[in-house]
Amino acid sequence: MLASSTHAASGDVNQRFFPSLRPHLVLFLLWALYFHPLILHPAQALRAIDLDQLTGPLAKALTRVVPGSAAGAALSWVVALHVLAAGQFAYCYARSRALNEVGSVVAAAGFMLSSKWMTHLLLAGHSVTAGLAWLPLVLLFAERATDRRSVWSALCAMTASALLTLGTHPQWTLYAGVFAVAGTFPRERERIPRWFLCWAGAIGVGVALSALHLVPAMGAGPWAAQNAGLEASGALNIGLPTALALLGPSLSYSPPYSWEMQGIFGVYWLAAAIAAPLVAGKVARGQFGVLCGLVAFALGGAVLVDWLPGFNLFRVPTRMLLIVSFPLAFLAGTTTHALTQSAWSLETRSALARGFRRVVIFVGLPAIVGMWFADGYVWWAFAAYWAAAVFALPLFLRVLQNQTVRGRTRTGLWIVILFADLVAPIAVLPTVKPQAEPSPAPVSPGPLNVRP
Repeated sequence: MLASSTHAASGDVNQRFFPSLRPHLVLFLLWALYFHPLILHPAQALRAIDLDQLTGPLAKALTRVVPGSAAGAALSWVVALHVLAAGQFAYCYARSRALNEVGSVVAAAGFMLSSKWMTHLLLAGHSVTAGLAWLPLVLLFAERATDRRSVWSALCAMTASALLTLGTHPQWTLYAGVFAVAGTFPRERERIPRWFLCWAGAIGVGVALSALHLVPAMGAGPWAAQNAGLEASGALNIGLPTALALLGPSLSYSPPYSWEMQGIFGVYWLAAAIAAPLVAGKVARGQFGVLCGLVAFALGGAVLVDWLPGFNLFRVPTRMLLIVSFPLAFLAGTTTHALTQSAWSLETRSALARGFRRVVIFVGLPAIVGMWFADGYVWWAFAAYWAAAVFALPLFLRVLQNQTVRGRTRTGLWIVILFADLVAPIAVLPTVKPQAEPSPAPVSPGPLNVRP
């Protein structure tokens, strides 16, 4: 009797433990598959890492404590582990917002391996964006502090905010803060004072703890981050062409336009994000409104806030599109949650189809116009992405069709579609090089202007 009860208790513990561990293992395996070149060659460095171009106290401290012969490999592992942490943190945040396991994994993977983020990290060599991995924790603890009146959660939000600031370029820190403040604004009026106090503390402590980073960065602004103030015409000149380049990678490899003025968003991820308010109602409308606001800012809306302190210090407001990667992934996870919870009902599939049609009309057709005026040789990322998108289309149609298809089959096909749409343009980016191999030439020139 005692043995049987002990065995039953052990089974209950395993049943509670392993389902919670499984999605984290899935995210780890996805990360390991993507970064397998670094895992197989741990003493080598990611090809995009350029030690001569490092900025920020974290990277500088790393070069002081690690021998020069191993600094590239050490920084490469710091970047890769930040990506893994981003996925785990994003999963925890999605679960806190009541998404089911499948939807949470989709949201986490979409942020962890975002094509936009990986292009900045592993093609442009912007290791200063690795600190964005802390963004989900900032949101998680800020929302908990507001909902539960928890001082502990407020302190955790402040700490995560400081870590984000220490590991990220000031421009992306500002943009991430704008998204976090807007994305956690409470709908209930009585929670607004707690929300305000939490963010006042998070911003204050974050700035205080990161003064080591902000002060030198502000001093170096005229050479690195600033362009004598961002004029309204400058934001429009950069933003309007970017509106024609939101979908997929650029036609040809042309630094820095291939990441600064290119959205690199997937057609199926955009369709899922647009469908989120249709399948989740007002729960997703606020997040979708924030996403639209961020995109509008990047595409020229920056002219409306140019007079505010801080916003006129930085050039290239299209960098806000990197922050868009998180709400885009979360909304795609929200749609996946609704699809699976409803057993792929006709209503949710119709909403996904409407989202896809809207992407084709409002994002796809402008992208075709942009390609018409583009020049240069087609590079591998463009060919790989559009080949994956075309091959995924029959699978997408099968997911939407009314014929009898098992729910698990639809879910599996949908995950394959999303993963192909996500990874195709960035599949070969995590390549490594020996420490002795010269670093690539700098790819971030002076002021970014629209090409004639």
